Amino acid sequence: MRKLLFLILLLPLPAFGQATLTWSYQTADVVAGGVTHFTMERKNVACAATGTFAEVAKITANPLTLTYNDPTTIPAGSTFCWRVAAVNANLPLPGGMSGYSNTVEKAGVVTAKPIAPSGLTVK
Repeated sequence: MRKLLFLILLLPLPAFGQATLTWSYQTADVVAGGVTHFTMERKNVACAATGTFAEVAKITANPLTLTYNDPTTIPAGSTFCWRVAAVNANLPLPGGMSGYSNTVEKAGVVTAKPIAPSGLTVK
């Protein structure tokens, strides 16, 4: 079985409180038909916390660099964790799925009412 190299990076947010994830893979596996799609999984807690990953997207293995824009807004005070795996749909699971990539996480933005200005004077 071929080993895939994954690299996940958090990029600038597509919208306030959301995340864009991107990763790379060995193109030879896609050309040879070894990868049909990628499965993106997320858990709605920090990566180190106990929680269950759930599939949030299946991304077709076509471009050389893949990107996933998670449309879910991360609530203030919460943290989400993602991972991705390569899948060959022509093989039965689990044999048709690679190991998982590294995990990445992003915390929700805490928004607060601004503090009132002070020291206003007139001359």
